[in-house]
Amino acid sequence: MKLFKMLILTIVASFIVGCGTPVEVPPAHVGKVVTRDGYSMDLVPTSKFRLDPCFLYCDKLILLGIDDRTYEEKDLKIFIPEDKLNLTVTISSTLSIDVERVNELFAVLTPREIESYLSIIDAPIIYQTYASKIIQTEVREYLSQFSIGEIASSIEKINADIRQRLTEVIGERTPL
Repeated sequence: MKLFKMLILTIVASFIVGCGTPVEVPPAHVGKVVTRDGYSMDLVPTSKFRLDPCFLYCDKLILLGIDDRTYEEKDLKIFIPEDKLNLTVTISSTLSIDVERVNELFAVLTPREIESYLSIIDAPIIYQTYASKIIQTEVREYLSQFSIGEIASSIEKINADIRQRLTEVIGERTPL
């Protein structure tokens, strides 16, 4: 009888231990587990683990990519008042998420569901929400103070100035 009880207990214990959903936080990502009480307090670094067994409520893993990504603002039209002409430029920027500020993003952005146990906060949504309009506004404001001839003759200095200006503004105003 004791052997039978031990066998049943072993089977139940292995079922409970092995029944959580296996999930992975890939490299260059962080995650948070959503329980029935909301987000867990801790960020989950790159790892593989199992979510808690699902009885009444199933936990979910939310992923957020913190890798460097390149974005482009294509065909940005800028009116140059001095020449009364439009200038079309493309701005390319490489941005990554400030790891110290990722909790802000989990708190305000809606993740996209991949599976019932897995969702992701997409990087393009973060870029569109926080950086796109700032880049457009700052570049337009800066370039509109020059003539097209001045822009053409000092393109390297203007690129460096725009890079510095955008780095400061994006760093101050966004979690990027």
